[in-house]
Amino acid sequence: MVGDIPGGFLPFTLDELPWGRLPELLLPGAVIALIGFTEAASIARRFASEERRR
Repeated sequence: MVGDIPGGFLPFTLDELPWGRLPELLLPGAVIALIGFTEAASIARRFASEERRR
């Protein structure tokens, strides 16, 4: 037995976020979002071409 596990959610506040690092995280975040969008779009195009739909 390791010990007691606390129940419930951990408290969340916006003060814990690294606001000073926001500028350096914007470009990587935008690249990740773009890759996720293009992946979903290419999958949708693949299914649409198989069903001969737009």
